[in-house]
Amino acid sequence: MNISVFKYFVSYIISAKTRQKLLLLSVCGLGLSSFSLTVLQGVMGGLQNGLITRSKNINGHGHIRLSSSLQLDDYKKIEKVLTNNKIQFVKRIQEELLIQNKNQIFPIKINALDFSHRVPHFLNKVDHDELVLGSDIGFSLNTFIGDDVTILSPSSFDFVFVELPRQAKIDVSDFLTTNIPEVDSFEGWVRLSFLQNLLRTRKLTDYMIIDEKSFLKLKQLSFENYKDQISIVSWEEQNNTLVWALGLETKVMFLLFSCMCILLGICIISGNLIFYNQVKRDLACFWVLGLSKNKIMSLVKWFGQFLSILFSVSGVVVGLALLYLIDSSALIVLPDYFVERNIPVNINYFEILKAVAIPYFIAGLFTWFTFRVFQSEKMSFLSFIQKN
Repeated sequence: MNISVFKYFVSYIISAKTRQKLLLLSVCGLGLSSFSLTVLQGVMGGLQNGLITRSKNINGHGHIRLSSSLQLDDYKKIEKVLTNNKIQFVKRIQEELLIQNKNQIFPIKINALDFSHRVPHFLNKVDHDELVLGSDIGFSLNTFIGDDVTILSPSSFDFVFVELPRQAKIDVSDFLTTNIPEVDSFEGWVRLSFLQNLLRTRKLTDYMIIDEKSFLKLKQLSFENYKDQISIVSWEEQNNTLVWALGLETKVMFLLFSCMCILLGICIISGNLIFYNQVKRDLACFWVLGLSKNKIMSLVKWFGQFLSILFSVSGVVVGLALLYLIDSSALIVLPDYFVERNIPVNINYFEILKAVAIPYFIAGLFTWFTFRVFQSEKMSFLSFIQKN
């Protein structure tokens, strides 16, 4: 009986003679909201995930920052702990210096890595025997492979009649394009010994952890003897501004869609009130056929919720189907100056749940409010039949 009543209500809404256009447009808009939220989350998640993945591949999943008070013996002990726990790391000195080619001088962040211990995978396909420059800073300096450039350290001086910034010459061996603007425009990579000779120190600034599994293992370790001399920093902590900005972007998206759903909810109120007024005669007929008033009211209430969840889920299903087609076809739709020329897709179960829950919760709330208004009329089916 319940299913028959629901079928009747559905046919009443979509039937040509009794079509409830406002209610039908409202619930279709609800489905469109779920569809849009699903697609936008999938595409935005793909773009954000691509940016984070590229950054972690270059900068590591985390770092062990080292105090300047540590000695060479301390480095060996820390490295032994990391090696015994099968943690993949790279020894690094990171220093902000200046680079000069002829009359061109630019600031540069030099990453000096110990290639004799391990070569990061992003440098495997380039010649890293000498200096590897980010593609943008190499273009700004007007350099070519094989050019001789000068690295200057403003914080270190040699005394030759007067104090002069310490400097060293090195050839450009290759260029690297990471598709991360701040890296391509300001960073370069050299072997560790070059920067140690320039700065005249053997001390390191950090150990770069190059994969996620190693960083998870690292967080479980405790360096009891070096608590005040080392600190473990994740990629998210190093880039907290970027993480905050990406989170704000997501929150603004949900706020906009919630506001849109509230507008739809107002339309749903009007559509439901018209619908309830139109079906009063039919509800009275159900009462004559033997359904109790409480049962009829319960069916009316749950039918409104049924419409909300049906169109919310339908919108998500259609959205997921579109995301699958986008991801599987890998169509190149963006111009060549975009990093991601095909549209990336990344969505998880929690985001799918949100795409269903937000539109349904708002629409369900307005539907429940409309039903309460209808119920408060305390309509008597017997009086309604006598009047009509």
